[in-house]
Amino acid sequence: MITEKFDALFGMYSEPILAISGNEFVYYNNAAGKFLPNIAQLQPSDVFPAGILDAESDSFIGELDIVGNRSTFSAARFEGYRIFSLLSVAESAEKIDAAAFSALSLEMKNYLAVLRLAANTVLPYIENTGDEQLKMHAAMINRSYFNILRLTSNIEMLSAEFSTTPLRRRRFDLANTVRSLVDACSHLVKDSHVSISFNSVEESILIFADRDKIEQMLLNMISNSLISLEEDGTITVSIELTKDSTIITVRDSGNGISDDVKASAWNRYETPRTLTDTKGGAGFGMAVISQIARLHGGSVFFESRKGEGTTVAASIPLDNDGNLHVSDKIDVYQSRGISPFLIGLSTVLAYDKFKQKYMD
Repeated sequence: MITEKFDALFGMYSEPILAISGNEFVYYNNAAGKFLPNIAQLQPSDVFPAGILDAESDSFIGELDIVGNRSTFSAARFEGYRIFSLLSVAESAEKIDAAAFSALSLEMKNYLAVLRLAANTVLPYIENTGDEQLKMHAAMINRSYFNILRLTSNIEMLSAEFSTTPLRRRRFDLANTVRSLVDACSHLVKDSHVSISFNSVEESILIFADRDKIEQMLLNMISNSLISLEEDGTITVSIELTKDSTIITVRDSGNGISDDVKASAWNRYETPRTLTDTKGGAGFGMAVISQIARLHGGSVFFESRKGEGTTVAASIPLDNDGNLHVSDKIDVYQSRGISPFLIGLSTVLAYDKFKQKYMD
């Protein structure tokens, strides 16, 4: 009965459609059977991470690897069932020339090095003049520098999809790293009356990953939330430990994303305007978040409603071989100064944060 009902609704769909009840596929159309040839032997937990299957929201979208295929998905509830619609990214995304990306990024960094050298020579004199207007112009130069540096970093991250550049994996305490990062971000935005808090039941979570890339991912998540917030808004960063992965979640009380632009959230060229807006960047943020999670063997999804805020969650495996308890040396978190945060949040921080007195 259920099969006939769903088949009448979804049987003619060209994209794979899956219906889930509990941990069982109760229906899949012909397209899903071709996409997952062995679906009859699979359970939903073999295809989707726990964070996606356990999501409380009625509808959300995301991106993850399914049996080696990078796919976007949308999920919705229908008469007590969770309905998933899948689309292979390869069907809709353009192939990008990694060599061109790398060359562009390198050339930009060469010009940035010259700009920084000249700025470091001239800007301290401006600071000493006492002219507030000149100081603000100097801050604009500094902010633009960090903006472009962030852009080159994101370009490099996206080009990694088509290159063989390995992740610099090491064992480190994710909870301590995220806690320190949130504290630094909270300090930087305190003048804007935005509250950023950290929540984790676990005091320590060891993970085998590229720490710099995880920080870049989280800063993009926080930056996206800051873009959508008005004054007195809140951002909550939390970590949840599962059997073989950790889920990093960023929730905000911002404007949310309307249904008509959700589907373009993962497209690096068609980012929803609410994620960039007038104070946003080039629109690569969500694509970078997804790319970093995917390179670690994880996944990412988000749920949002217009006027009700947005939640973005990234699931990252604890270890490359599933074994948490290994004897590798643990990389202790050490602050690298304020620069990584100025880069990561350059599109949302006020010009005041880029005055020369903070650069020294």
